[in-house]
Amino acid sequence: MTSIIISNMPDELHSRLTNEAVRNGRSLDEQVIAILDRALNSVHPVELPSPIVPLRSITSEELAAAIREGRE
Repeated sequence: MTSIIISNMPDELHSRLTNEAVRNGRSLDEQVIAILDRALNSVHPVELPSPIVPLRSITSEELAAAIREGRE
């Protein structure tokens, strides 16, 4: 199993984590794992919208015209 080290944790946050771990009958490590697991399981993937216009190949002439138009 992998370990992590959390540096510079504010004392107040450490105290809150410790108190919550005691209330839940867990070690501090178990409490942090439970919180991370709950947080990551609540994340829903973002669905990307479908393109408004179907994609198609463009000709070199169309590309050149678009470049000229952009320069004007």
